[in-house]
Amino acid sequence: MSTPLHGLVLAGGEPEPRQMILVAVDAGRHYPREFIVATGVPLLDLPESSVLDNVNTPWEFAAAAARLAAVQGGRR
Repeated sequence: MSTPLHGLVLAGGEPEPRQMILVAVDAGRHYPREFIVATGVPLLDLPESSVLDNVNTPWEFAAAAARLAAVQGGRR
């Protein structure tokens, strides 16, 4: 089941964030970034944004593992 703000990661079972999301959706804010900015939660400044890439298939896993190995190899 897909819901508004489906990409937002929350602590499981916490009622306060859930209520905040419901209020945001009722106000027409349906995007995770809009919600986060409106609540004042600081955003991470990631030098390499791919560290948060999804890995859903064996091919995506292989690509992510290769990128990680390349980065680790460059730091040695």
